[in-house]
Amino acid sequence: MNAKADSQRGYRIAVALVCGLVALWLAALMRDSAQVGDAYVPMGNDSFYHARRMIDVAEGRGLTQFDDRMHLPEGSWITWPWAYDWLGGQLLSLARVVDADARPMAVLGWIPVVWVLVNVALFTALAAAARLRIELVACAALAFALSGALQALHGFGIIDHHFIELSFVLASVLALMRWLDAPEQSRRAAIAGAVLGAAVAFHTGAFVLQVPALIALAIVWLRGEMPPGPQARVFGATLVAVTLLTLLPSAPFRDLQFSLTTLSAFHGYVALCTAIVTVLMAGKPFDRRQLAIVAGSAAVLGVPLIGGLLLGGAFLSGELLLFDRISEVRSPIADLFLAGARPAVFSLYSYLILLVPFALLWCLWTLTRRASPSQIAFAAWALFGLTLMLLQQRLVYFGLAAMVIVTVLILQQLGKALPRAGTAVATLIVVAISVQPQLSGQLFADQPAGLRRAYEMSYALYAPLADAWAEQPGHGHAGN
Repeated sequence: MNAKADSQRGYRIAVALVCGLVALWLAALMRDSAQVGDAYVPMGNDSFYHARRMIDVAEGRGLTQFDDRMHLPEGSWITWPWAYDWLGGQLLSLARVVDADARPMAVLGWIPVVWVLVNVALFTALAAAARLRIELVACAALAFALSGALQALHGFGIIDHHFIELSFVLASVLALMRWLDAPEQSRRAAIAGAVLGAAVAFHTGAFVLQVPALIALAIVWLRGEMPPGPQARVFGATLVAVTLLTLLPSAPFRDLQFSLTTLSAFHGYVALCTAIVTVLMAGKPFDRRQLAIVAGSAAVLGVPLIGGLLLGGAFLSGELLLFDRISEVRSPIADLFLAGARPAVFSLYSYLILLVPFALLWCLWTLTRRASPSQIAFAAWALFGLTLMLLQQRLVYFGLAAMVIVTVLILQQLGKALPRAGTAVATLIVVAISVQPQLSGQLFADQPAGLRRAYEMSYALYAPLADAWAEQPGHGHAGN
């Protein structure tokens, strides 16, 4: 048995490495588009601001958490937490120790490209944990590596934070599944709590990853399979402790803010609520009295969160001011019914998006049958992620892995009557067909510098404008 397990682990490592290198190669193709003359530029609006913060850190100016030049004249708190840009700045500083003449974007541009190896490895581990056979793990990992969405997150110069969010989306469910596979292991409980706690240091919205975890734990509790009390307390304590550690460097937290949009006491309170509800469920087996205690406690604890949750709901529904003008907050489902937008949807999501209704039904079916606790956790996470993915294009990273893995799981179940080789071939055919829009429409397509044609056309103006503004500050205004 140990020899077989070692063999399977070796195959998974090989799959992760090969598919990771494929994804890295494709992500690196955008390097030419990020180069203007002998300089590299960030790709995408948000990447410019991330680059500015990282360079500030590397050059000793500190991390900007309040920008007095944003929303003039009052200035504005920056909604992005500290961790991603601070760590990027540290990497740039380290690179300059090795090469003092290293150009910032020549270094920063490679961060998302190299990190794709981590996300492919996490995906491969998750596909195996979801109980795909090894040959189908390889098929799923290949589909993930060829995904247009993955390249939109990891392309050279796209130093936006969304690829790190994908890492926490994958790591959070993987850690929870491994804990539920061995619920008596305190170490696994601590890892699950630590991953969820650390996520908010990279994006304030990452606290929502606690929602599918709570849903899964609630279902497991209802079925009488809740992890033991001591391990539940380890999970809750670690979640709260790590969250508090991420809050300490946050200026909005030190400013005593309680807000969803900045890394503040709001996020510490959410972690505390999750911990309390988890411990209450683990304290006693499910019965009507304990259900009333848990539900009542959750309702009372949720009162201070109502304002933030209403704001989050408005964000997800696109009701905030000017959201109707931003393409990335459009629903891919709505765009599928627009002939002009349909090719872009397929290029980003692949044809697999057409199978998402079946994936959602599979999740609901799994949650209602006698599945193992770890499978319940996977199905709850997949249902949650796919739903968010269908609400807005920018939330693609929540459902990308679920879309691929659940589709292959369905094919695995449908192919039980076939030889294993037959199921693998059929799955490869589905993968080959599904990625056609990406191969032709995105992976090998030239992109304008900065992902904006107007920026590429006007790039030559910026150097002389900078010189002019240096001589006469305040005589110009620019936005990207």
